[in-house]
Amino acid sequence: MSTNTLHVADDTSAKALPRFVELIRVSSQGQADRDTPARQRSELDRFRLRRPGALVERIEAVASGALPLDQTPEGRRISHLARAGAFDELRIAELDRVLGGRADDPRDRLAVFSMALDAGAVLVDTSGQVIDPADESGMGEMSYYLKTFMGSRERKLILRRTMGGRRRCALEGKFIGGHFTFWLKWDKTTKAVTVLEERVKIIKRAGDLAITRGLGTYQIAGQLERDGIPAPKGGKWSAMSLGRLLRNRALIGDHAQRLQGQTYQMAVPPVVDRQWFDAVQKVLDGRKGKPRAACISKDALCRGRVLCGECGEVMHVINAANSKGRYYYKCRSHHRRAKGVLERCANRMHQVETIDEAVWGRLVAFVRDPVLLREAAELPRGTTGASDAAEVQRCEGELERDAKYQVTLARQQREGLLTDEAVERMLKEQAHRRRTLQDRLDEARGRLEAMEAVSRALPGLEDRLASIQGAVEAADFATRRAVLETLVPRLPGYGVKLFPEGMVEVKGALNLDGAGSPSPSVVTISPKS
Repeated sequence: MSTNTLHVADDTSAKALPRFVELIRVSSQGQADRDTPARQRSELDRFRLRRPGALVERIEAVASGALPLDQTPEGRRISHLARAGAFDELRIAELDRVLGGRADDPRDRLAVFSMALDAGAVLVDTSGQVIDPADESGMGEMSYYLKTFMGSRERKLILRRTMGGRRRCALEGKFIGGHFTFWLKWDKTTKAVTVLEERVKIIKRAGDLAITRGLGTYQIAGQLERDGIPAPKGGKWSAMSLGRLLRNRALIGDHAQRLQGQTYQMAVPPVVDRQWFDAVQKVLDGRKGKPRAACISKDALCRGRVLCGECGEVMHVINAANSKGRYYYKCRSHHRRAKGVLERCANRMHQVETIDEAVWGRLVAFVRDPVLLREAAELPRGTTGASDAAEVQRCEGELERDAKYQVTLARQQREGLLTDEAVERMLKEQAHRRRTLQDRLDEARGRLEAMEAVSRALPGLEDRLASIQGAVEAADFATRRAVLETLVPRLPGYGVKLFPEGMVEVKGALNLDGAGSPSPSVVTISPKS
């Protein structure tokens, strides 16, 4: 954060005195809080007595020496004053204290030098040295470059020495700064680690719930909230943060410190015994990822093809903790992570085995009937997609006209025929219209691409189905999946929809219900029948 203080000098005295801007810079907010700029302020105040002038502004910058100048409000302020020619001198306590003066990139170090050149001003430090950027001999530029170059090397040397000292301390098992975990605190007075016993009791309570009742972190977090125990940062307990606390080896006296990507161990007072810690890890490991791993490996025929018939969201394979080994297709709107993001629909979940058997039964009947295959293959080939092609052409034309209209608005704005406010309002309206047109264009193109993909697949579709007709009687999961992927491609508009009342709608590349169906590529089945 920076503070800019404007001082307006008396007009009569300002005519004969140079106008100057004072720049005070520190490398961190911590230095500013400790009032380290006080020395720079006092030096600049004393320098005013030796070199009178008209103060335009004093700029105090709290920024890293390596931060690019155009990313700081102070740098932008100096640039603004330079372009306005508002000062004749830029005064600094030390030359490398100029913004960007200790940056690695020479372009950043020379940025203020260039600003002073634009303003026709000189750089002055409190020792009385004057550097004139406009000096044709080049001595001023050379002096400035060398001083800032040495400043950047000094910053690197300080950083290297600091990191070296911290690394040596870390190797010796000493504290190198940073934050301790929830139940530990660094006492700056005694230079020792102290244990917060009240917080240790919370960790032990959480671990005991895992050991005695076999609860996972999500259930433990809920129990702690019901017990009125506050989280480390207030609010609700997070299962993830609670898991990190219970797995932290600092519980048994092994605190990990990280420095420049490396981990160093530091001994701290243990708060639990090793047997208790291992028991907690065993419970947590016993619950870790098992439901998810089982769901991923479960043979679910319709996986990746199932959509909710109520809200259109994807349905994933899950097995609840109390499902007794049963798996379900569950609507994404009912997932815990979707809470507050999606509105839950009435179609929660359907049992995988029931749905898969119903879909497979229909596919088997289709594949085994050669007459049905021939009749079904004729219907989609008659589809031309003319309406989608016309929609694509219309949207492209309107988008092109809108682009020309925007060019016209810009020209009328330059000529003063339209105000900035009017142009801004019109462009906002155009932006909304273009987004709508682009969405419609993308949808129409998607439908055309899907239709073309199906059309390309149809000539060889009967041959592929004929090759697996003989295997459908004793088909394994891989064969079943191949049949489904052949008939129900992974394309927009195709898939399996599940509805709350238990009905299943399968939309495939062919007419799965035979010729004469009112909806050629859709078949509705009931898993209960």
